[in-house]
Order: sequence, then structure tokens, then C-alpha cells
Amino acid sequence: MSYFPDGQRTISGSGGKTTRQWDLKVEKEIEESQYICENDEYVVCAVTISRDGRWVVDDALMRECRRQCETESLKREL
Repeated sequence: MSYFPDGQRTISGSGGKTTRQWDLKVEKEIEESQYICENDEYVVCAVTISRDGRWVVDDALMRECRRQCETESLKREL
């Protein structure tokens, strides 16, 4: 889990193949920014946010599953 610089949101990763963004004020997931990997072996083991809050990097137990994306969309960039 990692917090955004504004302190209003957080990002989490899970063994359920997901990276999720959370709104801390309303204590709910921002569902439109959820990413679910279709790879059955994908287990998110780390997430981090850039200092400016624009980018998220998640990393899986499998090296080839590292992913960088913009935080607002969580669309695959790399």
C-alpha cells in the first residue's frame, strides 16, 4: 500500500491480481481506476506512487509483470 502525496488517496495491490485506488475521505474504492490482470499467476507484491502523484508502479512476484501506469486511469503504459 502506498499513499498519494495529497494524503487523500491510497493505492493497494493484492494477491487477487488487482491494483486499486482508494478515496480516504469517503473510505471507498475508486472503482473506475481498478486494474485486474488476466494472468492467473499475477500476484501484486508491491505498489508505489511517484512524488508528483502522477504515476503508479506495481510489481508482481513474476518479473515480467512489472507495470507502470498513470494514476488517473491505471491504463497500461509499459
